[in-house]
Amino acid sequence: MRGLSLITQSNRITYSSTSMKPHLSAALQWLLKGNIHPISQQRFQHTMVGKIPKTGSTEDARSEIQFDDYKTVFEFKETPEILRALFVLKLCSFDGLVNNGEQLMKLSKRLLGNRLYTALQNKTVYGQFIGGNSLEELMVKVKILRMGGIGPLLAVPMEDDVGEQYDIEQMERQFDQNMIKTMECLDIVSNLNDKIPMMQVKLTALIPGDICTKLSTSCPNPSEGNKSVIEDIATFFRADKMPYIPNLTSTENMQLEAGLNRLKMVFQKGKQKDIWLMVDAEYTYMNPALNLITLAMMLNYNHDKPLVAYTYQNYLKGTEELLKRDIEYIKSHGVAFSAKLVRGAYMDKERMLSKKHEYPCPINNCYEDTSDTYHKSLEILFDETRRNKTKFKTVVASHNESTVLHAADRMKEFDIDKQDGSVVFGQVDGMGDQVSYALGRAGYLVYKSVPYGSIEDTLPYLLRRLLENRSVLNGVRRERELLRSALKHRLKQKCFPG
Repeated sequence: MRGLSLITQSNRITYSSTSMKPHLSAALQWLLKGNIHPISQQRFQHTMVGKIPKTGSTEDARSEIQFDDYKTVFEFKETPEILRALFVLKLCSFDGLVNNGEQLMKLSKRLLGNRLYTALQNKTVYGQFIGGNSLEELMVKVKILRMGGIGPLLAVPMEDDVGEQYDIEQMERQFDQNMIKTMECLDIVSNLNDKIPMMQVKLTALIPGDICTKLSTSCPNPSEGNKSVIEDIATFFRADKMPYIPNLTSTENMQLEAGLNRLKMVFQKGKQKDIWLMVDAEYTYMNPALNLITLAMMLNYNHDKPLVAYTYQNYLKGTEELLKRDIEYIKSHGVAFSAKLVRGAYMDKERMLSKKHEYPCPINNCYEDTSDTYHKSLEILFDETRRNKTKFKTVVASHNESTVLHAADRMKEFDIDKQDGSVVFGQVDGMGDQVSYALGRAGYLVYKSVPYGSIEDTLPYLLRRLLENRSVLNGVRRERELLRSALKHRLKQKCFPG
């Protein structure tokens, strides 16, 4: 991977766009095809979100958060950006393109050459979903987001899965480089001067996935049956006293120690700069280790405020119970707790693995069960926040309009101020804009997850995310309808002013 470029070429940042011609090309006609009809509330709830828990009314939230107002939701987007979003989101709706994305990417690079390929990516997929590869490029993205009341949640596109690395020395060098990049990104986040500086971290960018998987086998229930290991690792972060994990070889214990040292450097710097660091959950076969290490870091770095967060995947059975156990464990040590709530993104692979290895599928039985779990997790966290707002922070990471409305309404009922920072909303950059910009316009704290890096570094990562988020991609039809409405409105104004 190439190092991240942190040098700006100019202190002046500009953003330009070409003007639209009145006539419509065939490609534009394709993007605009299909009539736009108002979606009734009953149909929207049935087809898009499933059941909503009866606790709390969303009427107040609906009057405040206007997802349907395409004129204002997309007012900060240039017309070429709307065209790009329509084109890219349409492409992403085709399973064949997403499934074969890596091969198509390599083929197009070979046919077009590096220069044309780079230009194409900048105008399409890379430009839609990635923040850039320099501080100047990133600031263009940040400036646009801030105009809509949205903050950046920087994501470093690095990770390691089981069996992906073989040469230990080469692997350790790669992890050291990943650490350097992560530390550089902490400096970037700090210099952005957001109200709540935050960043996503994948632990498998710093610790081998194989080690995390073996540690998960020996410590399957960290906050219930493996508390001593959590506390031993927390001690290591304070005093460099490394615990010996019995089911790891001596070499693997050394690799784990090296990985924990990298984490120590990253999270110490994050604490010094007052950055809220969110640890991503990944596959179920390595999640217990990620959970264990994150809880250990909470014990060490969350004394004054909740700066370390763990991600809870609500499409998994047992998430509600895991969240309750973790909260009680952290509370028993008198430190702060932070969580990012997601539905989950690894559904296809988890189902495939459970079928292949003949163990019970960890995924909820239906979409409604996942919605129910998500809303119960919200209730747990909001109740704790009401009791002690300085000790709890939650990221409501959802593209689902009804879940967002439900969360906003429950914030009112739990007396949680939308600007105090104890609850923020989050979506992936490049999709769910009608959710993000509507929240920002209504005064809620909302952030976009923005991957940062070169085309070579970020696109393989992005393709994995697109594959994993297939259910989200399949649900962007409504966003495309709103984008088409916004585009038609602009074309009408341009062709028939006044």
